[in-house]
Amino acid sequence: MRIPVLYPALFILLLFTGCIQQPDCKEIFKQIAEELNAGNLKKTGLLADSLKAICGGEDQLINKADSLSRIAERIYLEFPFAEEQIISQDVRYLAGSIAGQEGNFYFDKWNYEMKTEYKK
Repeated sequence: MRIPVLYPALFILLLFTGCIQQPDCKEIFKQIAEELNAGNLKKTGLLADSLKAICGGEDQLINKADSLSRIAERIYLEFPFAEEQIISQDVRYLAGSIAGQEGNFYFDKWNYEMKTEYKK
């Protein structure tokens, strides 16, 4: 009596385990590169850790992902401030340092340069 129950249970088990789809390691690596280019540094590290856990046999891909993760970590450590914070600090510092000069002061936020136009 146990044999007829065992075969359908085994069939259902094989059906469900065969349908589990493994993620594509190359797609995960592409996503890591896209997140790094977009500036999502923490997500880059998380995806690199996921790639290491999922794709154990892909050593070359894991090394590349680890390299991108280290780049993201270095960027985060070297530039901990947001762009708006840097610009506001630079404008306050530069505006105070040229207060005694004649001319109109403006700050080019894209090049981070101080420019003055002197009146003649």
